Amino acid sequence: MRILVVDDTRLIREMVSAIIRHEGYMPITASGATEAVEILDNDSIDLILMDVDMPEMDGFELPRLIRQKLPQWIPIIFLTGKNDEQHLVEGIDAGGDDYLNKPVNSTVLSAKIRAMSRIAQMKADLDEVNLQLLRLTQLDPLTGVVNRRGLDGSLERAWRIRQRERSELALIFLDIDHFKPYNDNYGHQQGDECLKAFSRIVSDQLHRPTDMLARFGGEEFVILLPNTDLEGAQNIADQ
Repeated sequence: MRILVVDDTRLIREMVSAIIRHEGYMPITASGATEAVEILDNDSIDLILMDVDMPEMDGFELPRLIRQKLPQWIPIIFLTGKNDEQHLVEGIDAGGDDYLNKPVNSTVLSAKIRAMSRIAQMKADLDEVNLQLLRLTQLDPLTGVVNRRGLDGSLERAWRIRQRERSELALIFLDIDHFKPYNDNYGHQQGDECLKAFSRIVSDQLHRPTDMLARFGGEEFVILLPNTDLEGAQNIADQ
C-alpha cells in the first residue's frame, strides 16, 4: 500500500513515514497542496494522511479538491492538533474519513492504517466486481466484441479526448454483403459462425490497444480508431 503524507512540517513527515515503513507500507511525502495534487496526478495512492493546517491550502479545501478531481475513492485521515466536535464535523463534511490527533501516537496510527487498508481492499474488490459486470453488459455475447452500448460509451470518451488533445478520430462502418441470403440458405447457426469468424478476422487487423471493433447491429460493425487520420483509417479499411 502506498500512503501519501501531506504536512508542511518536515519532522512530522519523517515521523509518520517511519511508522508507515514499520508497518510494511511505502510512504510518499508532500509538503503542501500543490505537491500533493501533482503526486496524485502521476502516482497511484491508496491512503492519504493530511495535515489540516497548511499555508498553501487548508486541509479542508484540499480533500474537496481531491474528491472532485479523482474518480476513485481514496481514504483520507486528518492529522490535527484540534479535537473539538465542530472541527471534526467540518473535516468529515469536506471529504475526510477519520481523524488522528497530534502528536501522532504510533500505535493508534498503525491501527488506523490497518483499518483503512482493509476498507480500501474491500472497495477495490467491489470495484473489480462492478467492472466485470459492466464489461458483461457492454459485450456482444455472440461475437465477443463490444456491443452498441459499449460503443456509445467508448465513442463519447474518445470524442472528449479528441477535443482536449485536438487529435484525429476515425470511424469505419462495415457490413457483410449478402448476409441475409447466406443466413436463409445455410441456417442461423451457420450465420452465427460467419459473424464470429468475421469478428475474429477484423479484430486481427487492429494492433493498437485503443482501436476497437464493435457490433453495431445484425451484420453491421464499426471500428473506432482514436488518434487516426483519414489516410490511416483508409489503410486499415483496405487491410
